[in-house]
Amino acid sequence: MNVRRIDNGDRKAVLAYLEHAPYENAFLSWMLGSDTSTVHAPLFAAWDGNAVVGTLYLGPQIVVAGASDEARKALAACLVHARRPSLLVGTVADVESIEPAVREAFGEPAAVRTRQPVYALTPEQLRPAPHARVRRSELPDLEMVAYHAAAMTADELGFDPRRGDFSAFREGTRRSIERGWSWIWTEDGQLRFKVSVGAVTARTIQLQGVYTPPEYRGRGYASAGLHAVCNALFHEGHATLSLCVNDFNRTARRLYERLGFMEVGALRTFIYLPQNARRLPSLRLT
Repeated sequence: MNVRRIDNGDRKAVLAYLEHAPYENAFLSWMLGSDTSTVHAPLFAAWDGNAVVGTLYLGPQIVVAGASDEARKALAACLVHARRPSLLVGTVADVESIEPAVREAFGEPAAVRTRQPVYALTPEQLRPAPHARVRRSELPDLEMVAYHAAAMTADELGFDPRRGDFSAFREGTRRSIERGWSWIWTEDGQLRFKVSVGAVTARTIQLQGVYTPPEYRGRGYASAGLHAVCNALFHEGHATLSLCVNDFNRTARRLYERLGFMEVGALRTFIYLPQNARRLPSLRLT
């Protein structure tokens, strides 16, 4: 088995390999297929003869996708070239297979999300919900959206971007808004619901950051808001939508299933705190 960093000539073969699990691999497919500069990212592929049998992205978050334990372990040898990431993610089998190498390379994670179901939705599956006044975020919304996105990060990952240099986090939110990837529902200038797009591929749009501020939960904002965004994206011609959720988040899972999302796979994530970030006492280990 041969492992090497991909080049332009490998793009088609690697994308075809990723299509074997289009929802779990949506981020990698987007990274590789979005523009020609993507191949300059640290993305490695494992080859068995002329066939791609695994990939490993060594970015700020590390993403592994292997077809076998042999492929995964061959790719794991590349971890010695990586800095400690904020996240390491792959299917349950992917991460389980390389876990010893991950812990040796980066130490103990701050938290492990042992199983994160991946859900997918087609237009035919989308079930009715009340009307919602959602819209795409605009640049005047930047501070509000970034603030609530950081609050969600604090809840989900155990560190609060607002406690350090907030500029990089805000810039990521700005890029999302400029792409048209950020959706919000506001009333009286206050956020009621938000969701964003994490990746766009030929097969699916991957949603992330589904969030309602705590003071507005239990009033139906998430159900109506997410339905409205899904409906809008389907009307724009996208074939499927997908998202990932922690298995212990029963409320979110019930919401997605009520709207018609179906479970199609599962991921596992190791969470590492960014450099100089302080862990919040409420971080939940699973």
